[in-house]
Amino acid sequence: MKYSIRLLEPEAAKAYGDPKPPRFDDVQKAYFITINGSPAKLIASKKTLIELFGDKKGEMESYISKNKLSVKSDVALIKIVAHYNSL
Repeated sequence: MKYSIRLLEPEAAKAYGDPKPPRFDDVQKAYFITINGSPAKLIASKKTLIELFGDKKGEMESYISKNKLSVKSDVALIKIVAHYNSL
């Protein structure tokens, strides 16, 4: 998992508003996976994740669909990888 964080600049006071100090904003999380020692690949969607499983693609696709797992959730990705490792 790779976090992207952005620094927001301070904002001056506006009419009927308070000034805002500089702050950090979480932009997004990017998930990467490596299988069998290959270079890490970005998980952009469920389809790209399933393509990485190679010969176990059908089994993994049915597991993800049956359990309604999302590739944007930390917990779901841990479950997916644990199931893949158990095959």
